[in-house]
Amino acid sequence: MLKTMMITIVVLFGSSVTLHARRAVDYVDPFIGTGGHGHTHPSAVAPFGMIQAGPDTRISGWDSASGYYFGDPTIIGFTHTHLSGTGAIDRLDVLLMPTVGEAQFERGSELAPKTGYRSAYEREVATPGFYAVQLTDDQIDVRIAAATRSAIHEYQFDSSVIGERRLLIDLQHRDDANVAESWIKVLSPKKVVGFRNTFNWARNQMVYFCMEFSEPLVDRENITRLLSDQEIKSSLNFGERISRLKVKIGISAVNTDGACLNLSSEIAGWDLEQVRTKTENEWQTWLGRVAIEDPNEDRKRIYYTGLYHALLAPNIYMDVDGRYRGMDYKIRQGSLEQPYYTIYSLWDTYRALHPFLNLYAPETNGKMIQALLKKYEAFGRLPEWELENYDTRIMIGYHGASVIADAYVKGVRNFDAKLALEAVLGAATEDKKELRDYRDLGYVPHDYKSSGYRESASMTLEYAYDDWAIAQYLNTMAKAGPLDERFPEVMVNHPDAYATFMARSQHFLNLYDEETGFFRPKYKSGKFMNPFDPTLVTHRNNGYTEANAWQYLWSVQHDVPKLMELLGGREAFAKKLEQLFVTQPTGNESPDVSGLIGNYAHGNEPSHHIPYLFNYAGKPWLTQYWVRRLMNEMYKAEPNGLAGNEDCGQMSAWYLMNAMGIYSVAPGQTEYQLGSPVFQKMSMVMETGKALTVLAHDNSDQNIYVKEVRFNGNPLSGTTIDHSLLIQGGTLEFFMTNRAILR
Repeated sequence: MLKTMMITIVVLFGSSVTLHARRAVDYVDPFIGTGGHGHTHPSAVAPFGMIQAGPDTRISGWDSASGYYFGDPTIIGFTHTHLSGTGAIDRLDVLLMPTVGEAQFERGSELAPKTGYRSAYEREVATPGFYAVQLTDDQIDVRIAAATRSAIHEYQFDSSVIGERRLLIDLQHRDDANVAESWIKVLSPKKVVGFRNTFNWARNQMVYFCMEFSEPLVDRENITRLLSDQEIKSSLNFGERISRLKVKIGISAVNTDGACLNLSSEIAGWDLEQVRTKTENEWQTWLGRVAIEDPNEDRKRIYYTGLYHALLAPNIYMDVDGRYRGMDYKIRQGSLEQPYYTIYSLWDTYRALHPFLNLYAPETNGKMIQALLKKYEAFGRLPEWELENYDTRIMIGYHGASVIADAYVKGVRNFDAKLALEAVLGAATEDKKELRDYRDLGYVPHDYKSSGYRESASMTLEYAYDDWAIAQYLNTMAKAGPLDERFPEVMVNHPDAYATFMARSQHFLNLYDEETGFFRPKYKSGKFMNPFDPTLVTHRNNGYTEANAWQYLWSVQHDVPKLMELLGGREAFAKKLEQLFVTQPTGNESPDVSGLIGNYAHGNEPSHHIPYLFNYAGKPWLTQYWVRRLMNEMYKAEPNGLAGNEDCGQMSAWYLMNAMGIYSVAPGQTEYQLGSPVFQKMSMVMETGKALTVLAHDNSDQNIYVKEVRFNGNPLSGTTIDHSLLIQGGTLEFFMTNRAILR
């Protein structure tokens, strides 16, 4: 574990804050990713916290997805739910904004913030579980600390600024919020409850809140201003005399009683520092299981911030008494030992986040899967991109199957395997048009248009991978006995299921165009799409999902030997792979296609496994070169520090795995590909209690190539290592050099 050493004390808004030099939590910088297109937020939040209490600086445009953008000149207010690194806008629930003077019900503009309740700001601070800032227009110091389902605000008013101390509650906030219903009830001079129901990216999202104040309201005038049935705002007056106001808030998806219980259970008193310290210690417990020995401080900041981002979602979505609102919107009783979660960005996170958790926190990942299966039971189908109990289906594939398969084949068993079997088979045989065509024709025809998108080639490739993952799940489960005998009611409509899904996993062959050497969209008639430009990037309308043909050429991670054969053998495969990094995309109309080196796009997920394909071609030195270059160029210890959307932990999880020198190219198997670790030494205490140490002897920015790899002193042959070895703990040693080792 990392040693703690006190080094300094700083004064922040009149309170002492002791910094501990070597704790893992002190390396976290929540501002990383809040600039560029990272779309992260610096809110106060606990690990997997249901509440994310922090600032909103903008509410429209793609880069407002989290509500916050680093460098914006003003703060609109502080909301209590935020998405971490997504490409769409939602949440930003229950805005609070302290003001001085007359009641304000409209937000000001950036150029004239005092025309409303917006404010310029300075002295901004964010650490795990804590956020602070000074609102300069009214000279109000704001401090916020969060527990899992609740948060506490503290507003310090400058005595030289005269006027009524007010707190705005805005349940509309965004012009595009589509509020179906909202209300606020003042229960007493020190307690308010309310509700907000929105229909946006998440349909029928319900947020109840319970709010308490350290000071009483002085009157009931201007408490609530009803602008419409969908837009409720309140300006609460606490008089002119108070110098400090504390506000506690709990939220729930169940009801206001649940919100009040969450609040009273988690924040009983008014001690913000106590809440801050408790949550910070929770973060240290999670983050401190990784110890790094390396002189590069920025890389430590990148790593620990990445680990922090990887532990933000899915979010807990259950009250302290175990109640939760299911995907059928009915209230259900669960248990805290088996939490219910929300926000499953599966198209992104199946690739690295969930594989990382299968190593770092397998029990937690199993609980996430069990919660996903609860959604299946209530909803009737396996969600594809779930948000607040709504399956947005914004992306493609049925990657819940990959998450389930990868966990199960790696020995994670704390979820209902039979129910999971039913769920993945149902997802693969769902009766929707493009999936029927995929099963009948062996590919998704480009004639099919779904939700305004035309991404038939990507659909075919990702369905084929998911089918392979299902086959691996079937095969692993069958080791305990024939599935048709053990689960006849599940398997009755799936005879020869393993053979069927393995055959379907080869459907990518039906889109390979020998003339161009790419997977090319094909019409129902059997003719390829024409004209065809493999470098062309449009936004999900050229047959590919946020990508082009060059980027999706490599999306056969489950059968790289077959792909190698299609491309003309090992040497031709490697040559074309090298071309990827030097050819240039054209017509890039998709903001998701970022972090470009040639046609390789690290800012978007379909490219993430590609550098490891050099291993399959017998050129591991090129894998080592590219993964180290990508770690150095695509991740920075600064607000614009991510090459693209964080996507609920995926972008960070790629770094976490690569920093260890491993990557799961095809989740659903136990094999990791070996790369080039970035630290001299790192040790991870896994959730199993076993410790895994990665040593990179003679590692440096020049020594990026690997001479030899050993595990527990035994030399490894080839470029892979199995999960069964790593999960038992031990020492993985890389011997580094500055020369490519040509094998």
